[in-house]
Amino acid sequence: MSEGEANACDVRKGYHYNGSAEQNGWYYKPFNRQPVSLGSNEVEALETIDQIKEERESYW
Repeated sequence: MSEGEANACDVRKGYHYNGSAEQNGWYYKPFNRQPVSLGSNEVEALETIDQIKEERESYW
């Protein structure tokens, strides 16, 4: 994901449906794509973001 695509993501807290599962909590929605769950509370969401960051850094 480019920096521009990341800036276009919509980050929210609440109910969301990703096409196969209904979830409640923090999520982000990339532009013109399905929502991606981050966790049910702030701590889980921040942990998920850190995991994504570490995984992406390992590819560089």
